[in-house]
Amino acid sequence: MERFQATDLTWHWSTCLPSTTCFALLHGTVLRVGVYMQFAAFALSLVELFASLVNTRRQIRLARHSNSLSVLVDLFREHRSDRLAQARRFVFYEISEFDLSQGLACLPLEQQVLVRDLAWYYDNVGALVLHDVVDLEPVAGYLGGSIIDTWEKMCPLIEAERAKRAASGSADPGRWQEYFQYLYNLVETRHPQYARDKQRDSARLAEVSSVPVDRLGGVSHLYGHACTTG
Repeated sequence: MERFQATDLTWHWSTCLPSTTCFALLHGTVLRVGVYMQFAAFALSLVELFASLVNTRRQIRLARHSNSLSVLVDLFREHRSDRLAQARRFVFYEISEFDLSQGLACLPLEQQVLVRDLAWYYDNVGALVLHDVVDLEPVAGYLGGSIIDTWEKMCPLIEAERAKRAASGSADPGRWQEYFQYLYNLVETRHPQYARDKQRDSARLAEVSSVPVDRLGGVSHLYGHACTTG
């Protein structure tokens, strides 16, 4: 009886001991779990990095939008100023009476200053758009009609001024009002609806007003002097 019990206990104890195979399986499972955890940690770090980049980009975009909005407010305020409004009226209604092939010199001194300042204003706006300080959309939406009208009215004068600079030996005469021309081309090619809509809107407004006023805040009734802008 005692021998049987001892043998029986020995047999039961031996069956409870883990074999080499069990150790190998257990070790492999632990390794796989470790790899999965490392992969999960790596994936989580990637998600956190992506979220951080998205948030940083959003913050940069918001900061840029805030700065751009401030610049746009100042630009629009200046565009509404009495001085630039006077300059636009002269360009839209009177400048075609002068021999623009002579450049600025064909104008009286006071009008020379007005026209020059208006051209430099649009040239500065074009530089800001080109260098992504402000977006084209609000500029075209608010100033599009005036940009198109002013360039097409002033184009012969601008070409004459460039010719004068070339004759005087200027290193790069074409740069004069280059950003203004760039801005005009952007509005004309990327937003051709402003050219078409302006004519239609001016015709509608002419029915209810003796003064033709375009939909973008300028005063205009002609598209004359559409010189080459390539």
